[in-house]
Amino acid sequence: MKNLKYIISGLFVAGVLVSSAQNQPHLNQYMMQKSFINAASAISSNQTNVGLFYKNQWAGFDGAPTIGGLNLFGNIDKKHYIGFDFNSDNIGVNNSSAFYASYTYKLQVAEDADLGFGLSAGFNFIQSNYAEIKTKDVDPLFAGNTPTFATPNFKFSTFYQKKDKYYVGLAIPNLMRNEIVYTTDYAGKSSFDTKNFHYYLNGGYYYKINWEMKLEGATLIKYAAGAPVQADINAILHYDDKYAGGLGFRTSKDLLVMLNFQIAEGLKLGYAYEYNMGKIKPYSGGSHEVMLVYKFKAKPEVKENEQLDLQQQEEEQKNNLEKPKEETKPEGEEKKEEEPYENKLNKKK
Repeated sequence: MKNLKYIISGLFVAGVLVSSAQNQPHLNQYMMQKSFINAASAISSNQTNVGLFYKNQWAGFDGAPTIGGLNLFGNIDKKHYIGFDFNSDNIGVNNSSAFYASYTYKLQVAEDADLGFGLSAGFNFIQSNYAEIKTKDVDPLFAGNTPTFATPNFKFSTFYQKKDKYYVGLAIPNLMRNEIVYTTDYAGKSSFDTKNFHYYLNGGYYYKINWEMKLEGATLIKYAAGAPVQADINAILHYDDKYAGGLGFRTSKDLLVMLNFQIAEGLKLGYAYEYNMGKIKPYSGGSHEVMLVYKFKAKPEVKENEQLDLQQQEEEQKNNLEKPKEETKPEGEEKKEEEPYENKLNKKK
């Protein structure tokens, strides 16, 4: 098993030197927090959302990937959203992390349909511990570890939703090609290459079974030049928006089992187990993924006519406070009118 670590590390090193060094989070439970893979999907909620995840892929396999990430987004108003992303990815001797800030604009295209556009900008941080790799001959390429290189990157995404019916999104997670190159020394290199674009197409459909149960069908299709298209198909049953369980299949020969439930108001915990039926099967105990999502309470939405009514009520209350209070007397104590003096004289006579 120790030799396998060096074999897999060598393969990953070759991949880093030849192609892009950045790796996108490979998530199973992206349905819980869609903005992990598509920033424009922030339009699907009018709440501030925070998501955390950790994934141990191919547990028991030396040098296997471990991935963690954080995602936060919220709306400024009905049309504008901002968000932040951080993720860390360790594969063999290669370490990478990334930080992004995102902006999303929502366009209402129908009474119950919205279209979002998202743009993210940030940096990828790349570092490799090549000195850990044992080689037969002395090779300057593996004589020491590389420094950490900060390389810029941008993302673009779009997302369409028909509320409570279906959604579809498209994301390009790498607008820049970032890599570590070696001539006489290590250096970070960034370039714009449309041929290196990765494309994520995701979609889902909700089927309402009854007032408390609904079935969600979801898919994510990934395309990268020079690699086979990867797709997964998932079916998740939701109960009362508090509990959910589902099954999935990925074309990389993975079976998925997913569970999530509400552990406190606004807080959900999700767990996914990934079982690989391919060549890695004899060496791995599967993959484990944990996700936490917290949704802050949304502010009550006030319509324009309701806002005008509230303003009028506030003005009336203000005017009433400014008016001097009129003296009121208890009933029966009203002043009697003074009788004329002549009438009093006549009564005496």
